[in-house]
Amino acid sequence: MRIEVQGVSHHAPRAVLTGAARLPQVVDTAPERGRVGDLIGTQWPEMFLLSDRVVQVLKESGLSGWVGLRAEARGNPSLPVLFLLQVTGRCGPIFVGVNGIGQYLDPETIDGSDFFVPANEARVFLSPRAGEILSAASLRNVEVRLAGLESLDG
Repeated sequence: MRIEVQGVSHHAPRAVLTGAARLPQVVDTAPERGRVGDLIGTQWPEMFLLSDRVVQVLKESGLSGWVGLRAEARGNPSLPVLFLLQVTGRCGPIFVGVNGIGQYLDPETIDGSDFFVPANEARVFLSPRAGEILSAASLRNVEVRLAGLESLDG
């Protein structure tokens, strides 16, 4: 399932993801067909809606670097409560290697958050701890994969 988040299209996707865009406390959604999972895609590849279950796991485990903005599905009362994921954690830029081979991140630039967004991209990255917790939580349609980044320090 993919859900369109309304009222955000005049903002840059990165601004919505990082919370830099000023959004109302409740954002509207327009559901499309399909089964609702725990992680729901939107019209932008970098923007996700979270189920109540994901939010509960994140809160109970004390994971940092994220906030959930309540999303209201108007006109479809069968949809559960959803939350727009906004990531407050930051890290330095992702560097691309010579001839476009390899991607590198300086681990010293990560602000210590479990969820973080690079300075030059609109992708969500997780700490190893966050990845382990989410992988073990038995969430529907949530898969955590290694980013494939190399450390600049080694």
